[in-house]
Amino acid sequence: MNLPQPFIPEVHSFEQIRGLASKGAARAVVIGPTVPEADDAINKATSDGLISIVHQLKDAGSLSEITEPITTGKIDLLIQGATSLCPLISALKTGGIGGKSVLNHVAVLKPEQYPKLLMLTDGAVNTDPDLKTKISLIANLARVARAIGVENPRVAPVAAVEAIYPQMNVTVEGAVLAKMSDRGQIKDAMVDGPLSFDVAVDMFAAHSKGITTSAVAGQADALLASNVQVGRGLYEAMGMFCKAERGAVIVGGPVPMAVNEPFDDSEARYNSIVLATLCK
Repeated sequence: MNLPQPFIPEVHSFEQIRGLASKGAARAVVIGPTVPEADDAINKATSDGLISIVHQLKDAGSLSEITEPITTGKIDLLIQGATSLCPLISALKTGGIGGKSVLNHVAVLKPEQYPKLLMLTDGAVNTDPDLKTKISLIANLARVARAIGVENPRVAPVAAVEAIYPQMNVTVEGAVLAKMSDRGQIKDAMVDGPLSFDVAVDMFAAHSKGITTSAVAGQADALLASNVQVGRGLYEAMGMFCKAERGAVIVGGPVPMAVNEPFDDSEARYNSIVLATLCK
């Protein structure tokens, strides 16, 4: 089978992403105590001139202390320490920092067997996003993509199958998002769906299943998970078992937040800080 070559953006590695980070010493707040891997990442980001730590909070419940400096532009980004992500997200939503905006977790991964970066949302914040929320998730993801040098990312709404079944609402929403993209109602991203995971990232799988004219199938730059279980499962599987290079941020609020998983090493945590500096 003669297959077309997938489109590879100019920026397709974490080395290139790190090269985009400016040495402007972004003003950062660390939330919660840290672990050695976090200390290593923060110290490296500080010595590289990417951040300066202006405050450290003891836990997520202390976020209210910095609402004013965040909303008045005195803080550029937040860094998750060893604080659990769930109460941190809750504090962001209820503490006035997130406002009425849709927040979402955006991960950037570089799997060994994929020729480019693969973004993923949402693996933490939105448990079961409806269609309206998914539109906002794509918009936030597109802004992260631009920040790392990936223009007009190819986004695949992921479902169990690549066909449309009325009894599977996620497939219907994937098709609606694709049509909205075709008509220009979704800006700064190309969306086609629904797509199963294999069809989204493998050209042979896509063509074997008859998906031959899609601008996204087999060459997705980003995956839109149907719910948080799918998003978190993909992120953890790629990070823990596939050993993908990775980093993640929460965006949509007035400042981005570099976030991590307990299994993340210092390099992954450093990557998250780099992403946050680019998204500020």
